[in-house]
Amino acid sequence: AENLYNFLSWLERIENTKALIIEISREEAIKRLGKRGRGDDDKDAINKRLDWYEDRVVPAINFFESKGLIVKINGEQSIEDVFKEILEKINAYVKDRKRNKNNERGRRDTGQDIAEVGGGS
Repeated sequence: AENLYNFLSWLERIENTKALIIEISREEAIKRLGKRGRGDDDKDAINKRLDWYEDRVVPAINFFESKGLIVKINGEQSIEDVFKEILEKINAYVKDRKRNKNNERGRRDTGQDIAEVGGGS
């Protein structure tokens, strides 16, 4: 996780990077995976995969969350509501990026920088 973060920073792409995490409880994951009807979806196999996820993936998610790069989605909603929440969060992010870009452009156009706006001498 840290190497990917450093690489994206080096590419100067980190400020444009977000990861969507669709969260569901362990119980819900077991229930859904069990309904697929695959031979490797018995309760022990599912628990083993979820343990792997907890051990290997969750620490990376926590790292990226500490950097402000994670957008959480409630996955225990209907498919339609999950999709709607994803679109809402993406649209909010795009709006925020545009607003920040316009604010940045406005400061350059007026010759102000952050120190001047803050009342520096």
